[in-house]
Amino acid sequence: MRKINPRSSEKSITVIIDGKDEKWYLETIKEHYPNMAMKKATIKPDLPQKKNVEELFSLAQQKLSMESSQVVLILDMDSIIKDNHEYERFKVYYEKYLKSSQDALSPREKSKYGWMSKLVLIVNTPCLEFWYLLHFSKTTKFFPDFSTMEATLKKQPGLASYDKSEGYYKKSPNIYERLGGEKGIRTARNNAVPFDLNESKSKGFSEMNKFFEIFEK
Repeated sequence: MRKINPRSSEKSITVIIDGKDEKWYLETIKEHYPNMAMKKATIKPDLPQKKNVEELFSLAQQKLSMESSQVVLILDMDSIIKDNHEYERFKVYYEKYLKSSQDALSPREKSKYGWMSKLVLIVNTPCLEFWYLLHFSKTTKFFPDFSTMEATLKKQPGLASYDKSEGYYKKSPNIYERLGGEKGIRTARNNAVPFDLNESKSKGFSEMNKFFEIFEK
């Protein structure tokens, strides 16, 4: 498992995200989750206009080279698994990321991918909302996209009117409260399993638990 520097909470953290709902979620969690390291950290959500796999990893590399901040890249797999070219590009980057985390890159690979040792990659299949399901039960059921998961999500307590809007996320009860607060996050973290590339098109995953690990000693 990638070791996360406990002092990272003292730095500003750039989080490259896929959509506005990730931004609203992170902002709400930072405000309400009882972790002082998270509250003291400067978390800067970055929602790029261009979102293909190569551009997102390139942006992460650029942020790491230009800033001293830690970089977190959150990827939703729904659009990636539907595009063969994008999926093949993702496989290349993900395999290099795994090798980097295991300090297994060759000297030649290190010259191109060594920067990944400072990256925290978080994968959601199909999207962030799968993380919300884990607040209620352990599941790896595969959903190709949000639309196929929406009915299941809305069956969960407090989420019947779920809506991808800033008001839903931030007005009382906010998304943190709807998902059970600190207890809900603890449940989701216990239910989360690491992303497996070999099962990326047959199982659901969320690695949002990694985000909380950043702020723990």
